[in-house]
Order: sequence, then C-alpha cells, then structure tokens
Amino acid sequence: SLRCLVALFVALNTLNYVDRGIIPGASEEFEAFICDSRDLGARGCRHASTFLGLLQSVFIAGFSVASVVASNLVHRVSPFAVVGGGLVVWCAAVLLSAAAAPARLYALLCVGRMLSGVGEASFQCVAPPLIADRAGRAKGKLLALYYTAMPAGTALGYWYGAAFAARRERGWAAAFAIEALVMAPFAAWCFSLKA
Repeated sequence: SLRCLVALFVALNTLNYVDRGIIPGASEEFEAFICDSRDLGARGCRHASTFLGLLQSVFIAGFSVASVVASNLVHRVSPFAVVGGGLVVWCAAVLLSAAAAPARLYALLCVGRMLSGVGEASFQCVAPPLIADRAGRAKGKLLALYYTAMPAGTALGYWYGAAFAARRERGWAAAFAIEALVMAPFAAWCFSLKA
C-alpha cells in the first residue's frame, strides 16, 4: 500500500541522513583517527581538517556519478530492485567505514564513504518520483513527510555519531556497523516489492 511504501521510504531516508551526520557529529574523533591512521602518517596530523573535509567530498562524488547511473537504470529494471541493490552497496559501504577504525586506514574510510554515496544515490533517485507517481492529491503532503526526514535524520546523526564516539576511542565504528544491521532487512524487503 501507499502508506507502507511512504513509511519505508521515510525510514530509509532518515537512516541515510543519520549516516551523513556521524562524521560531523564526531569531527574531533575523526581528526584523531586521521592523525593516527597508518596510511597518512605525519601529513595526516598536519592536514587533518583537509582530510576530514575530503570524506564529504568523496561521498558527494560517489553520489553524483551514481545518480546518473541509477536514474537511467530505473527505466530498464524494477525501481525496487534499483533501491534494493543500492541499499546492499550502502550496507557494505558502512561496514567498510566501520572496518577502517580497527585497520587504522584512512583510505578504507574514504572508499566506504564514496560507496555510501553510491548506495544512497540509487534510493534518492527513485523514492521521490515513486511517491509522486502514486500519491495523487496527497503528493505534496507525502513528499513533505519524506523530505522532513533529511533535517531530522541529520540532527539525529550528529547526536548518534557524537554519542558513540564519546564512549571509547574510535567508537564511531560501532555507529556505522549498527546502521548496516538496521538497513539490511529494509534492503531485503525492497527486493520483494513489485513495481
């Protein structure tokens, strides 16, 4: 039903934006990780804020390229298969981001953040048009609900990232890992939906 579909998309959108808020919510802890990373060495400490900003840039690069691919792919395969596939990539990406902490590898975190953008793009290109196509007169109200998840998810992500990072050194890794566990059933559910 339309209500279930909108509820699913609002939940997914919220979780996507929670993910986006983890790094800004724990920026000091991520800068400490950059300083301690094995692949950056001393230059990581000297340019920690630059490397921190690069994490957002690689996310946007992945998101931008994948948006073009996903928005064209949706014309050839089920939109729910596109969303489900993207969410599988997203789950793998946040697990890579989590693995970067014990590995002490900044490059692994960069790849994870870039793939997170790739996975999210498949969802963001498909969800709003699907809601708009199926909502009829309720289109404005339902899209407003969908887009409300963006600021709400980001605010929650800042708190979520900060709360995990404050628990222990590189506690943010658990924040990423938990996201994958929460998202995985949603990804599986998408593959069961019919266009």
